Amino acid sequence: MKHSVNREENILTSLDGIKTANAPDFFYTRLIGKMQHSVEDKGILPLLFRPALMAAALAFILFVNLYSLNQFNNQPSKKHSFENLNLDAFAEDFSMNNQVIY
Repeated sequence: MKHSVNREENILTSLDGIKTANAPDFFYTRLIGKMQHSVEDKGILPLLFRPALMAAALAFILFVNLYSLNQFNNQPSKKHSFENLNLDAFAEDFSMNNQVIY
């Protein structure tokens, strides 16, 4: 019993030297600033600069360019020569008929 009383007294006397803890200057201002910064909506711009998204976007652009280049090269060439040009059809297409109304 004596041992438990000494132990309790030691615990209570150790509490006598406790002082209130003081925070450093501007601690709360910095803490609130960090909390607001972490909660703020950062928008979509930082998301666009993620390496995985940039690699996917570049791969997509490369695929679209290669596909369009392939489609362009597979089209039959349309070569026009002046011998095959029908002047009457040309005049009719561009409404250049030679009817003059006075």
